[in-house]
Amino acid sequence: VLMGLITPSTNLGSVVTQGLPSQVAGWYDFHIKQLYIRDTGQALGIDRLYIAHEYTHALQDQNFGLAKVQPDQTHWKLLDSDTYLAEHSLVEGDAVVLQYDYMNRYYTAVQRAALFRQEQAGGGAPLPRTIQEEFDFPYTTGPNYVTYLLNRGGYPAVNAAFRHPPKSTYELMFPGRHIAITKVSLRQVLGRFAHWHRVDDDVDGSFGYQQLVELHVTPALAGRLAQLWRGDRYILLRRGGTYGLLMVSAYQGAQASREAASIIEDALAVRFGGLY
Repeated sequence: VLMGLITPSTNLGSVVTQGLPSQVAGWYDFHIKQLYIRDTGQALGIDRLYIAHEYTHALQDQNFGLAKVQPDQTHWKLLDSDTYLAEHSLVEGDAVVLQYDYMNRYYTAVQRAALFRQEQAGGGAPLPRTIQEEFDFPYTTGPNYVTYLLNRGGYPAVNAAFRHPPKSTYELMFPGRHIAITKVSLRQVLGRFAHWHRVDDDVDGSFGYQQLVELHVTPALAGRLAQLWRGDRYILLRRGGTYGLLMVSAYQGAQASREAASIIEDALAVRFGGLY
């Protein structure tokens, strides 16, 4: 809400418990080694590619251990959602590539056309753009990353990625580009914010910074900020009904920092109707 990504009237509870789950076709629970498929009447018909998708997760788990590939962060004091999203995108990207490989091998032309019409029709109420993009990222950018690995070195390259998963969305968005990521630490806020309550402490990442500005600047500038990103951390503070957001981000050199600052300032000026 502070950054204008959702409106104050957005019912986030409904989005998380109803809107997002309505888009889930299947799920593999690696804790109990069981997979689930939503039965829409086509689970064994044109939707059976989702069974292939979830079976792929089971195979990933058997060979690499999904708890290791994408470890649970709920017990961490300082979270890194960017790393988790990158890891999760590898897992989902591999399964999406496999599900469409399965479809291309075993679906008839009529079945593929029916599936395409079903996917185009969609379903459910539209979600806020930022939330929808974050939900879609593992299923869109993830397959692009896995395809890059396959073209580079076949499944040995994909297997290597599962043994050493990507640690930032930058790696997914710009495969093949190697950067040094700065670990930003915000352990304490001094001055008049010392007595505020810390609500959240996390990393937005390259993709997160693109989302932070994309509603307020051109797509080219939002994409440029994602390319410039080299690390970040934020903390969300609260005192009574007042919130404050402190964001620190890192870039490679003074020129890149100035360019990134300019993009962020342009977005803030649109968001808040000017800069103070």
